[in-house]
Amino acid sequence: MPQPTFFNLTKLKRTKIFDAGFLEFSSYNYYNASINRIVADANIPKGSFYQYFFDKDDFYWYIINRVLDEQISKYNKLLDGANGNFIKAEEHLFFHFAVLIENYKYRNLIRNVFDSSYFDVTNSLISSGGVDYNMIYGLISQKRAKIVKKMTKEEFIIVFGMMRNILNNSIITLISKDLSTKEGIAFYQTQVNFLLKGIL
Repeated sequence: MPQPTFFNLTKLKRTKIFDAGFLEFSSYNYYNASINRIVADANIPKGSFYQYFFDKDDFYWYIINRVLDEQISKYNKLLDGANGNFIKAEEHLFFHFAVLIENYKYRNLIRNVFDSSYFDVTNSLISSGGVDYNMIYGLISQKRAKIVKKMTKEEFIIVFGMMRNILNNSIITLISKDLSTKEGIAFYQTQVNFLLKGIL
């Protein structure tokens, strides 16, 4: 996470640093990304960078989590729109990612992230910004969704994990096979339909 000194900067300067990191990690995977290029693009001294972030890994996850959190943070609204049906909410979450990936710069960033940090980013998708299985189960239960009434909490956790695996696999396939948004959504829905036929 950024150090307090980072948040003491003006919004314009913070944005400039974020944009420099976004460009770097969109252009190069984690291992080939360079702090020297980042500080040059952000027009800050290299020493200042280490006053804002511990190291490259710290900065990398700041960039990635900001992008992921923008999508994950919408989850409660997605649940509301789906009347507590988490399967529909997950579908809408994937649609958000698919549309996001239409943007070339996001597509490159997400490709590099999944290439370099698959397991870590998978965990971020499953639990980001403090959202975890228990919290999501609680949100869904509050909405008295019919789909949750059919399963125990333990069963929900298993099914939700399967849904997130489908989400991750669909994002990777969409990028690696260079699918269109329409093809990516069709691929996602095929997997979900197969899962639903086996559990409902």
